[in-house]
Amino acid sequence: MPARNKRRRRTSFPTNFIAGLSSGSEIKVRASELAAGILRLLVELRTHKSRSRVSEQPVGLDEMLEGAINRAVEALAQLKDAWVIITIENGKEEILGVVYDTPLVYIRCRNQLSMEAWGLPFPIPSWLWEKVVKNNSQIGDQIPGANHDPMAFFTNGVLDRAEICAWAIVMAFMPLIYWEQYAGPVATKRSARKVAQFRAERVFVLPERDEALEDIVIGSGSDIKLRALSNAASARNIPCNIVSIPVKPLQTVQPVGYAAIYAEALHRATSSLASYVATRGKMPLYAVGVQIGIVVRHRKPYEISCCVMVAADGYITTSWSMPVHLPEWLWQEYLDGKKLRDGSPWEVGLRIAELDELCEHNTLLFLSRGEIRNIDGTPIEQTFLLEQGINVGFLQHINRELYEREPVAA
Repeated sequence: MPARNKRRRRTSFPTNFIAGLSSGSEIKVRASELAAGILRLLVELRTHKSRSRVSEQPVGLDEMLEGAINRAVEALAQLKDAWVIITIENGKEEILGVVYDTPLVYIRCRNQLSMEAWGLPFPIPSWLWEKVVKNNSQIGDQIPGANHDPMAFFTNGVLDRAEICAWAIVMAFMPLIYWEQYAGPVATKRSARKVAQFRAERVFVLPERDEALEDIVIGSGSDIKLRALSNAASARNIPCNIVSIPVKPLQTVQPVGYAAIYAEALHRATSSLASYVATRGKMPLYAVGVQIGIVVRHRKPYEISCCVMVAADGYITTSWSMPVHLPEWLWQEYLDGKKLRDGSPWEVGLRIAELDELCEHNTLLFLSRGEIRNIDGTPIEQTFLLEQGINVGFLQHINRELYEREPVAA
């Protein structure tokens, strides 16, 4: 008779310790302080400006991680009283032919435990990257004006690099704090009443239609995706009606790899657009396709979402959310061709729902046990990640001229 899967005894993660930061950058210091607040950790921060020993403009995941590890090792040797070292290494990566500015966070503990996490990939316009390659320079050196931060420049200061890095730090700490979720599948029993109450609270009801506003159509009926789109539109001050048109997958409910995820997101956007035009006889303001899938980054599995946004004139943007490190046991289930209990195809969101009914299609809520909260006190869950990617999509459209061509000097 197989042994029962008993809940493991939890080993408490320290909540009060000295942390070293391998940089004196004000942005990175603020990011570390924000992350400590989100994780409710009492951290005394020490800084040491470490050397990466790689190029100043690291390109690719391997070079980024190598530079981060070098910085961490040096800082750990210099900051003798630090229990953990936090390293933030910004670099460039290419996803499906587009260059992104991506922050990497690498954490190394005094006991040699380590973990890395990748922040929100921010798209870099082709004209800018061409100048960087031509002049063999850093991206910031080719940006006009006093502010050399591409994230600030291309969003008119809307995106805060410190906040983006802070969430990457949170993601790096998560497998260390919530190690039980990463160690193996552990089921959580919930009462039927609690599940019903939770689901009722999570239902997203679209506001009553306002004929004076334009429509944004999304190829999904998912409450999580609808809420994320609504939040992102509100954040960018885009008054609109959100029209939900469910779209069946192009090939699979569980796309793996950037190309497959992008294909499904594009399919959702274009299919909902075609359906809307056929029914209404006009173009919406935007058609949006959001797809969640799995990618492997530096030999580790991550869940990530892709947002494809099509404007009324046909202008298309692609953006990605911050990746979330998946447990190895979950990834192995996929590789082994595991089925769900009812025999249906394996999918991360539904597999997690088998373990905890409150976390259906909500990986982040499951992995953090619902304990990580935003500044407003709400639990961090999947909507937050999807909203990130959609928000970047909106910003690409709003600042379209900056993306299409180099600004003319005054």
